[in-house]
Amino acid sequence: MLQQPCPFLRCGVPLSLLLTRTVFPGGSGFIAGHVLRQLFADKTPYRVVATVRSPEKAAPIHAAYPDLGPDRLQTVLVPEVARADAFDAVLQQHPDVEVVFHMAAPFHYRVADPTRELVDPAVLGTRALLRAVAAYAPRARRVVLTSSFNTMFDLKRSADPTAVFTEATWNSITVADIGGSPQLGYMAAKTLAERAAWDFVRSEHTPPLSFDLVTINPPYALGPVVHHLAAAAGLDSINTSNARIADAITGMWKQQGAVPDTPNAQTWIDVRDLARVHILAGLEKPDAGGRRLMPATGFVTNRAVYEIIRKNFPELADKLPSPDAPGGYEPPKHYQYDNTETKKYLGIEWTPLEKTVVDTVNSLKAHMN
Repeated sequence: MLQQPCPFLRCGVPLSLLLTRTVFPGGSGFIAGHVLRQLFADKTPYRVVATVRSPEKAAPIHAAYPDLGPDRLQTVLVPEVARADAFDAVLQQHPDVEVVFHMAAPFHYRVADPTRELVDPAVLGTRALLRAVAAYAPRARRVVLTSSFNTMFDLKRSADPTAVFTEATWNSITVADIGGSPQLGYMAAKTLAERAAWDFVRSEHTPPLSFDLVTINPPYALGPVVHHLAAAAGLDSINTSNARIADAITGMWKQQGAVPDTPNAQTWIDVRDLARVHILAGLEKPDAGGRRLMPATGFVTNRAVYEIIRKNFPELADKLPSPDAPGGYEPPKHYQYDNTETKKYLGIEWTPLEKTVVDTVNSLKAHMN
């Protein structure tokens, strides 16, 4: 009788993972925090090495898992991800790493120079990581890159109802298109970083690469926060995707006298589902290599978020616009997306919007001033 093969990448447990969790302004680490939570809830004794930009950013990670010693969880400083050797020392110190989750690219629009502050860290950091894995991690089997729906999207066609974006489509944006726009800078950063990653793994290497690549291309990630929010900053340090919910429950929408309209039609995913997708792609799906995955639940509007908060949190009524306040809707004409391939492959039932918003508000209320 043939022996059943062990699960993908779990034969030699404890499995060593590298999580590139570089913290940027705007609450980066939101997705990584949920990935860590789900990894450590698993019975498999993973060993995680998480990169951070400063000792201050490492402390909350260890505080969240006080029972885990250095044999299970380590943090390593990588202060400048755009350096060509940024990740060399990490991989030299941890050559047994088998899976790499690369999430170290900023998602925020508070920049003066989008190319220098967004594009360079994303592209150069991705290249630096892949080179280091190839050079110093001979046991590496997979790199999971957290990319973005924006790499599959074309802003110029956002109001075109005949435009359908899928796992196979690509954003054609270049650095020349940015023109000082932080939004376009972010789109270019994610697109060019992902292209650089695919170019790297598809090019010739001597010796051949031991690892493959899978990219996860989520839209806006909403959901409860598990990462540290600085006490002094409070909700000002919330991640960009959740900012709309923070704005609603702190009275900013009420001050405007309306629910802000939803620009460009926005798709979304619950961050807990997104974390699960990372784990499936990195650890449980042998054939995920070479795939681009689009985990998306549907379109979300500020009006829908507003109605859910008003329904479930009557104690916040004085913070919200009045029931007859206008606005919050999506554009009358907008693009479509089709992630049938991703849904069929992953087999995940996405979390509904109401649960996501309710859980998010409950997690944020503790940080309200």
